[in-house]
Amino acid sequence: MDISWKQSMHSDLDDDAYRSVFEHSMDAVLLTIPDGRILAANPAACRLFRRSEEEICEAGRAGLVDAASPQLPRMLEERARTGKAEGELIFLRGDGSRFVGGISSSVFADKAGRSRSIMIIRDLAAIKEMEGMIRDRMLELQTILDGSCVAITFVRDRLQIWANKRMSELFGYTAEEMASQPTTLFYQSQRDYEAFGASAYPALRRGETFHSEQPMRHRDGHIIWINLSGKAISPDDLSLGSIWVLEDITSRKLAEEALKASASEIVDLYENAPCGYHSVDANGIIVRINQTELDWLGYSREELLGRNVRDIHTAASQPLLEKKFSRLAHNEPVTDMEFELVRKDGTILPVLLNATGIRDEDGKFVMSRSTILDLRVRKELERKLEIQAHYDLLTGLNNRAYFCELAELELARTRRMEHPLGFMMFDVDHFKHVNDTYGHDAGDAVLKALATCCLKTLREIDIIGRWGGEEFVVLLPGIRGNQVREAAERLRIALSEIRVDIGEGKLLSISVSIGATWHLASDSTLDNLVKRADEALYAAKHEGRNCVFLDSSVMS
Repeated sequence: MDISWKQSMHSDLDDDAYRSVFEHSMDAVLLTIPDGRILAANPAACRLFRRSEEEICEAGRAGLVDAASPQLPRMLEERARTGKAEGELIFLRGDGSRFVGGISSSVFADKAGRSRSIMIIRDLAAIKEMEGMIRDRMLELQTILDGSCVAITFVRDRLQIWANKRMSELFGYTAEEMASQPTTLFYQSQRDYEAFGASAYPALRRGETFHSEQPMRHRDGHIIWINLSGKAISPDDLSLGSIWVLEDITSRKLAEEALKASASEIVDLYENAPCGYHSVDANGIIVRINQTELDWLGYSREELLGRNVRDIHTAASQPLLEKKFSRLAHNEPVTDMEFELVRKDGTILPVLLNATGIRDEDGKFVMSRSTILDLRVRKELERKLEIQAHYDLLTGLNNRAYFCELAELELARTRRMEHPLGFMMFDVDHFKHVNDTYGHDAGDAVLKALATCCLKTLREIDIIGRWGGEEFVVLLPGIRGNQVREAAERLRIALSEIRVDIGEGKLLSISVSIGATWHLASDSTLDNLVKRADEALYAAKHEGRNCVFLDSSVMS
């Protein structure tokens, strides 16, 4: 075997420090010469191209780079002219698959004065797909949230990334004026801004929902009082950002000030305030309650006065209630504690409670006064946000992360019960042509129609998810072998029969290519099924599309 390339590589990388960087780099690194031959490839390059170092060197640049890459002529000319080039090329793996890679190339002279070049390559496919998904999600989420009656904003590193329409109405700024601006925009002073961060972000880091009432600044300079509730996307990584719900409570604050000024208005405001009030003695007996809370609970005043407050709390809230009384008895105020109250009709009312203790002249605890806020709207919003974390907003199918959770549970059940489990992966043939020819709205309509057809065609026990873009995956509990083929064929036929209305009287038909497999005893994770189905899907594409291809390994 010709080992001259190895000897040349050793002479070019004879410095231990350079060799260590070369061997341990996370990016693929190729050492080449101007005529396109490759002298060395690091382990990351072998993994990326799915070839051995010898195979990469034998293939040369021409065997690794798709000659049809749009940026290739420009990069070759630029490197010949300046000695450097950066851009994106289409690369070829050892298994025949292609990927888009970012490449940085630089020419240098080795110790012997020979011309060499270093090529650093990184796979961009996952990054580009994720960026596209994020943009789509943000647009869909903005549409939903703009209809909310409360202000909602997404903040990352204390910069406002996006906000709904109500946020603009609340502070007087347009969405463009607020985008990517530091949230100091809304505070009266830098000191207020820093104080809020010092109290809020430790709570977010603990995974808590942070609540606060803050005086904030409108664009024209006047002060508005805001009730804020925030929760981190991930408590383990605050750099991912947080979601905040803002409610204008200026009116309530003004009402509270008016209470102090006019005794005649106190009773009316107490009874009809936009929050619940009740007073409880040291034994837990309700001695006073306002009309707002009575309306929320559905009781008359006579039905609740004299009853123990524990009677209107759920079993889950009883320990919190005891904690509240203990704190009040020790002269500690209770702030922002969430409870569940039981309404007269048996339904649950989530509330946020603040309470203080009242003591007699001897300092003995005799009563507590509590303020509660109705959290139903906020809880519903949190529920919707939770749904968005599990389901694809465009198609309504399980998103990739949630599908993986369900799949791991199903795989565990399959291994435990030794039941068969089928799996298929499919995508829409020529979907890029649909987007390029008819626009992304037409592409969205195709994906929605596809999802609807899948839900009608598949069994209730089947688990389907959007894997990404126009690619979908399905778990088929209880079947294997020809049954998987038959299920895939039924789905392929059903999808080929739908006609998608893309407007202006135009109807589109679609076809899909399906790769199918089933669970083997040797499969330890979902990745094993995904890899085999993906290879079968690639084979189906190679066969001419609009067909079902079974994984050859399970067939053997």
